[in-house]
Amino acid sequence: DVEYNTKTVTYGVDYVLPTPTRANYTFDGWYLDDTLLCPMSGVWTFSKVDITLKARWAGTQAEITFASDENIQVDSSPITIAYGDDYTLPVPTILTGDKFIGWADASGELVTDETGKSLKPSEFKTNIELHAVYYVPVTTPNQLLNLCTAESGDERLTRTYVLQNDLNFTGLANDSISNFSGVLNGQGFDIIGLEEPLFDSIINASIYNFNLKDFSGSTLISNASGEVEINNIKIDCFLKDENNKCEFDGIVGEIKCISFKMEQCHINDEFATINSGLIDVIDFNYSSKIDISYCTVSSNTLNHAFFGSTKSWSYTGDFGGFDDSNIVATDNDCLTNISYCSNFGDSQYLIDCFVGSQKYKYYYYSNVANKVYDDIDVTIDNYEVFVTNCVNYGKVNILLNNDGLVKKVFSQNSNKYIEPIYGFIMVRQFLNFGEIDSFGVNYSAKCSLNCGFTSHDALSSGTNNYNFTPITGISGGALSITEYSQINSDFFINTIGLDPEKWNLNYINVQDEYGLPTIIYE
Repeated sequence: DVEYNTKTVTYGVDYVLPTPTRANYTFDGWYLDDTLLCPMSGVWTFSKVDITLKARWAGTQAEITFASDENIQVDSSPITIAYGDDYTLPVPTILTGDKFIGWADASGELVTDETGKSLKPSEFKTNIELHAVYYVPVTTPNQLLNLCTAESGDERLTRTYVLQNDLNFTGLANDSISNFSGVLNGQGFDIIGLEEPLFDSIINASIYNFNLKDFSGSTLISNASGEVEINNIKIDCFLKDENNKCEFDGIVGEIKCISFKMEQCHINDEFATINSGLIDVIDFNYSSKIDISYCTVSSNTLNHAFFGSTKSWSYTGDFGGFDDSNIVATDNDCLTNISYCSNFGDSQYLIDCFVGSQKYKYYYYSNVANKVYDDIDVTIDNYEVFVTNCVNYGKVNILLNNDGLVKKVFSQNSNKYIEPIYGFIMVRQFLNFGEIDSFGVNYSAKCSLNCGFTSHDALSSGTNNYNFTPITGISGGALSITEYSQINSDFFINTIGLDPEKWNLNYINVQDEYGLPTIIYE
């Protein structure tokens, strides 16, 4: 910003030039080509012809300090650097013997290499605190097995472990690591021959970037809670019995997470039959935000390929009566998104979940007080599941299973069932190249769909479902399916890369049993 852009001056007469301003910069003077015009005021003697002056700037200076860390030793004196300058910071001593890889800002982005040299000129315009980034180089299986003995609170469970080579656990009877809240980065290496879950429980942890081979554990991670990220995990092959069966219950057994993200995880053993694929159980009682994307399951699954879920409540007492001392119900909202995931194997369900938003009153009989009470509120909040841009290539009995959703409640006092209000599941832009016997929801006998359908399996439409009709706007219902097709235009644009200006993607017709489409080039 400058007060004015032109100024008329007279040779030999007093003048004053404006001082410009620029956010986060210091004005360094007006320049004529590479010559500094100095001073800013006085008698004009520089030129008798029109000239153009350009402002030059010096970046603001920033003071760098180092975050307190009991595991490091470093000269704590602040260091001042100018914007745009290269710089070198001191290399700390890591007391735990870990490998220092550089200084990082608050976002975790490295700004120096392991020698303390800046990776690029300074972009700091204000004072900043950096923290040391270091990790434990893992070269042998025992370095991870030693963590199995660590108890809760052990600082070893909070550190970052980075594989330097493949790890072969074959013949090693491994226990599982509990209460891990650090980082495991496999750097793309193989972990071979694990017989048990690597982790019994993780809390606020990041696990990523390695391949499992000859794996025979029931899960990779039995329980996950807090804020968890799992990325780029591949199971290339299981150890199978003579029937190609492996007692595998998901990459993660049970999720109770405030935030859970799973990306680029793949079960690649197409010859195996397992119990569950990506996740065995999402506990909606304790989970809030679940995101699953860009994952694939190639194995056959006896239960579900993608995930199962639970929302439990219980009662005791006589039929039709409820004992107030044994009611179990919790309040929680949970949003689950699963997108761009593919199933290639045969499966009972792609998703086996029951979700709902129920607030209802029931009458109950108290065994304690020996009398009938009423007006008891049980509130189970919103549980929404969104399935978008997923694809199936295998043979699946039911796309979504809702069997076991909270039943109608029988009021002995009013002699009738009191209906719950269901939550919401949406399936959008789902592609099927395989066989799905039922796209619908398999309701239990005491569950009401509450949307005008009367059949037990309300949304079933037969094997292959080439003539499946999209269902939208179910008032009060539990499921909405929109934009379903065997193949849609997004597939051709995003996956194959066809130009919609050259191809007419409005006409897509499945011609034969192989699901091959006919489209027109214009």
